[in-house]
Amino acid sequence: MKNVVIEETDTTPRVEFDFAKGLFEFKGLSIPEDTQGFYNPIAQTLEQYGQNPTAKKHHLTFTFLYINTSTSAMVSRILKIFESIQAKGHQVNVVWSFESDDEDMKDLGTYFSSFTNLPFKFIPHEEIV
Repeated sequence: MKNVVIEETDTTPRVEFDFAKGLFEFKGLSIPEDTQGFYNPIAQTLEQYGQNPTAKKHHLTFTFLYINTSTSAMVSRILKIFESIQAKGHQVNVVWSFESDDEDMKDLGTYFSSFTNLPFKFIPHEEIV
């Protein structure tokens, strides 16, 4: 599959997928006006990849400054896709990165980790740029 790079905007995160290396990253603010319009093509690409994953190890990184409720639903969908990849015998690791003083984003990551079988690693940072 062709790698994906979507540049960050004022309301959407940077999205970068390197399928051969198994690297999948979301970084920035996610408050799109049309959450479905932004995330559906991303989720569909991941679903297509998930049918026949090529990497043995997958690293899914979320470094959000803030996300709205509708983005949370899409993150759940993305995590389910990676659970199906893991169920096929592929290794999946999730990194939830957040600003060290942002308890809400830390708690949100904990919430996501509570309903998935994917291993989560929580990484606080002084500032996300």
